[in-house]
Amino acid sequence: MDEISVDGAEAAATYFLQLYPYVYATRDLAEWSILSDPECIFCASVISNVEAQQESGTVNRGSLINLQEIEAREITRGSWFGVNATFVEGPSTELDQAGAVVSERAESTLNTVEFALTVKDGAWTVREVEVLESVPAEGV
Repeated sequence: MDEISVDGAEAAATYFLQLYPYVYATRDLAEWSILSDPECIFCASVISNVEAQQESGTVNRGSLINLQEIEAREITRGSWFGVNATFVEGPSTELDQAGAVVSERAESTLNTVEFALTVKDGAWTVREVEVLESVPAEGV
């Protein structure tokens, strides 16, 4: 992730995906916010959802990410990269302050997403995340 290259873009996208269940489980948005471009709608929606959880006192357990495939390409030399990733997101449970189940997603999902990553001041920024497909992950 330290290098500005196709490999670095793949590492940055992988790290961002791994942050997803972490921010919901801990409500710690520090790293997520650093990596998120202010105009990234998906990134902002996660921030809003986590802030709503903070206000209500709920917490999410699960949604673990198991990366299946990842492929990056350089769009503009040294500044714009596209990354396609396929991953399985595990089941999740949202719990209230007493530990009671508020909502639950019992099945895993197979997701294909596309990232637009930029480099600003030598650091990776997630500019956009588009979910291309999300289906039940049967037998994966």
